[in-house]
Amino acid sequence: MVAPVFFRIGSALLRGGGANDLSNAAQAGAAALRPRIHIDDRNLKKKMAALKAELGSKNMMSAIGMRQLRWIDEHFKTGGHGTWPGIKSRPGSPLLNTGRLRASFTHRVGLFGHSVTVGTTNEVAPYHHFGTKPYTISARDGGSLMFVGRDGPVFRRSVRHPGLAARGMLPDTREVEQMTESLIKASMQKIGQK
Repeated sequence: MVAPVFFRIGSALLRGGGANDLSNAAQAGAAALRPRIHIDDRNLKKKMAALKAELGSKNMMSAIGMRQLRWIDEHFKTGGHGTWPGIKSRPGSPLLNTGRLRASFTHRVGLFGHSVTVGTTNEVAPYHHFGTKPYTISARDGGSLMFVGRDGPVFRRSVRHPGLAARGMLPDTREVEQMTESLIKASMQKIGQK
């Protein structure tokens, strides 16, 4: 018969009756020797919850979409900040003849608030954004096309269009990342001040 072994750890008394109990007591002793550190993380948890609510919400995705729409609007006002090729056939700024294209840009937040889509359903937008090669425009149903030339109205069955110059209306990936980063930093600063 193995004699019982007693270990005093702190104020607790462990009683062992054999080799297996010795192992359990040794583990308990080792656990008692580990340093105990108490961290009051209530304030950190509060700030993390606020950050999660701010960044993971539809509000943040909507803010990112709205920022991109402001960027698009600024580019329409300034002709792509001066980078869009001008118009030879009429006075004024490119892509602002009626204002319909400019007004057609919207944003939509994804179902769970983790994404945002910015763009337009206007069917002419891709042609203006990417530009086109020269192309032929033909009249439909045997009719004719009419346009105003130097000497008055001109009628043709088809005309050769020189193509559209590319006038990028959407921000590129780098610009979207910069806009998003600045919004997130502003939100983190706002949360840090609470």
